[in-house]
Amino acid sequence: MTVIFIGMKHCGKSTHGKAFAAAVGWDFLDTDDMLCDIYNRRNSCRLNVREIFNRIGEEGFRELEEEVMAALLTQQDDRVVSMGGRMPVNEAVQEQMRQLGFTVFLKLPVAVLFERVRRRGLPSFVDPARPLESFTELYLRREPYYEKCADLVIELENMPREQASEIIIKRIRENIDHAR
Repeated sequence: MTVIFIGMKHCGKSTHGKAFAAAVGWDFLDTDDMLCDIYNRRNSCRLNVREIFNRIGEEGFRELEEEVMAALLTQQDDRVVSMGGRMPVNEAVQEQMRQLGFTVFLKLPVAVLFERVRRRGLPSFVDPARPLESFTELYLRREPYYEKCADLVIELENMPREQASEIIIKRIRENIDHAR
C-alpha cells in the first residue's frame, strides 16, 4: 500500500510523512527529489525543483511530474510518498493517484502556511510586491484539487510537530483499517 501526502508548500508533507513511515516501518519517498533525480541525471546537472521549473517551464515540468507518477505506479511496495504541491493540479496525475494509494491532504490555515513560507524565503511563485495576496490566491486555486484527490483531509492548526504527527498517524491508521 502507498500513503500519499498532499498539500501546499510547508504544510508538513515530508515531516509528517517521514513520521508516519517510521511508525509503520515503510519507506519514504519525496516526488520533488524523484523529479530532480530524473532531470539532473538526464541533463548532467544539479538543479533544485524551482530551478528546473524556471528552466523547462510549466509544460516540461508537468511532463516530468507524469514521469515521476509512472515510476511510482510501477512499484507496489508499502511506502509513504510526499507529493509536490503542484502535482495534484496536473490532471494526468489526478487520474493515477487513486491507483497509487490512499491520499491524505494536510490542510492548514493560509496564514500559518504563509508564515512558514515567508520565514524560509519566498518562492518564485509568490509575487514579492503582494506576497500574502499572491500566496493566498495560489492556495485558493489549488485547494479544490487537493480536496478532490484526498481520501482523507486532516485539518491542523499551528501546533507542535510531535502532536500533529500523532494526530496524523492515528487518523490514517483509523481510516486505512476502516477501508480494509
